[in-house]
Amino acid sequence: MLFGMRLKYMRNLDSLSLEENQNSEIPEASISVFSCGDLGNITHNSCASNNTTNNYLPSNNTSRSYYFDKGCRDRNRLLIFSSFLFVSILIISLGISIFFYPLAAKEADGSTSSASDKSTETRSARLQRLFARWPNQKPDLVLMLTGQMEAYIQKCGCSSPQKGGLDRRYNFLEWLKKDKGWEVLSLDLGDLSDPEKTKLNAQAKLKYRYSMKALQAMDYFAIGVGPNETRLPLSFALAEFTIQDEKAYPKVHFANILDNEKIYVGTDKPWLYDNDVYPGKNKINVGVVGIVGTEAKKQISEIDREMKFADQSGEVLKNSLKKITQKLKKEADVNVLLYEGSLEDAKKVAALFPQFSIILCRSNEAEPPHEPTKVEGTDTLILQVGKRGQNVGIVGIFRTIKQGKPALDFVYSVVAMTDDFETPEDKVVTQPVHKLLQQYADEVAANNYLKDFPKIPHQVQAQFANIKTEGGLVHFVGSDACKKCHFVEYNTWSNTKHAHAFEDLKNKAKNPSKRHLDGECIVCHSVGFEYQSGYDGSENTKHLINVGCENCHGPGSLHSDQPNNKRFYSALSPWKRDGKGELPSLEILKKLEKNPTAQDRDKLLTSSQETLMRNVGNICQKCHDVDNDPHYKFEVYWPKIVHGKGKR
Repeated sequence: MLFGMRLKYMRNLDSLSLEENQNSEIPEASISVFSCGDLGNITHNSCASNNTTNNYLPSNNTSRSYYFDKGCRDRNRLLIFSSFLFVSILIISLGISIFFYPLAAKEADGSTSSASDKSTETRSARLQRLFARWPNQKPDLVLMLTGQMEAYIQKCGCSSPQKGGLDRRYNFLEWLKKDKGWEVLSLDLGDLSDPEKTKLNAQAKLKYRYSMKALQAMDYFAIGVGPNETRLPLSFALAEFTIQDEKAYPKVHFANILDNEKIYVGTDKPWLYDNDVYPGKNKINVGVVGIVGTEAKKQISEIDREMKFADQSGEVLKNSLKKITQKLKKEADVNVLLYEGSLEDAKKVAALFPQFSIILCRSNEAEPPHEPTKVEGTDTLILQVGKRGQNVGIVGIFRTIKQGKPALDFVYSVVAMTDDFETPEDKVVTQPVHKLLQQYADEVAANNYLKDFPKIPHQVQAQFANIKTEGGLVHFVGSDACKKCHFVEYNTWSNTKHAHAFEDLKNKAKNPSKRHLDGECIVCHSVGFEYQSGYDGSENTKHLINVGCENCHGPGSLHSDQPNNKRFYSALSPWKRDGKGELPSLEILKKLEKNPTAQDRDKLLTSSQETLMRNVGNICQKCHDVDNDPHYKFEVYWPKIVHGKGKR
């Protein structure tokens, strides 16, 4: 506890300037801690300084010896006394800390929860630090910026910690609005969907609808359009939510689409908006515009050739800003551009249109930069918030006075959607976004989308497409068929988590449930789901539940029928070269687990072993990817399932 208090104070010092450090008063509790630490140093230095007294001792050897021994005894006494004093002060300080900490913790997080609830205290402390560097006053308006969720509506839940999830975002937003009392305006860049991830278009449209409903539950004001929405296509996406309730927010912004009024007709309100104005409760008005940039236009044109764009996006932005000014009868206090384009192009827009206080543009990585990008000569903040809903960007807007005139200050933070924002189990049923996620899961199950998922040939099926056996064309046979010849390997497999992957998904995955009926989940919990003859949810393929031998080796019917055929056998180990190659020993993997340098790895591994590890690892990471399993390391995971010549 004592060291925790010291660390906390040192962190506070980090946030101050040097001048502030010199002028700041140190809290009493921190003084006591520093005094304890300094006392040890003083004691040690006092002993050391006693050596200098030898310079004043008599010069005769006898006297020198006497005084040296006496000095040592004195120093020893001083050391014992100092140590006793140090321990006594430490015990007293610990007692005071333990006694007063519950009160201090309660006062710090403003809660009435018990100090014995350690997890709550830890979470509360982390939440308090989120905006520790912000001005010590309530912001006049806060913007929550998101985008490029790419259909990741919830964390997969197969490992921890994982970031992301609309349910967590809702909880975070409620904390900002209710606990902190902030006014929040939520805006999204777009690319909410991703048919490529969902695979089945009907399910992708359903997921888009529920994603938009979740944003609606969070009072989102506007959302842009990305290439992924046009893959649905865009008219279908709009039909899932926007057209069903023309007055519903969030409004979809796409200012530089051509002939919007002619294309999307039949309703009183437009389907797409080129601008809108948010009238802030604290009288900070925000103008919002959304356009797609050069790269996005190119992508969209390849997806939907009938979609046309305005030739001059600059004119579109100029007209949108003009309309915002006309609506407000003055310029907006803050203008935000939802720009579906690259950072480099966003910089050009900022230089041409410094009227935009904030430009939210596309990210290439899931993890965003934690600082805004600025263009010289402008005050525009160019922000990126990453992908897959793992992080959100928070902009605090504060009224201030500069050079005697009213002005606005902006502060920016990136907040990760971590376990800190998980919904407590007793509140899941009433949490609005959790309700939507369960409704989505229920509809997916009711529609039995598993049977409609597209199937492609596995590479083994493609390689031996014309070969027939007694069982027909190349197909998956299930792990039980391997047991008769590979008993040792089968026994190893049956004692791993892979052998229970389907049951775990069915019985343990909750909030929402029924994920064993969702193709996006089942693909990593069954055999061959994405391939021809693989698991399809029917009784005929129930022998293919769980993660089995053929998830890595491929369909085994040919090898099962002709076990001595070398061509068939080699095809089931595609990571080898001509059927040759062995993975590193467990002893070497244990050394690799300690994160050796590149030079050490070169000494431990041959080039063929390095290649083999990478090839096998690529198969593992189809499911154990960075989003679903941030802990994955081949040298850690392979020993858990080692079989074959790797032994057990």
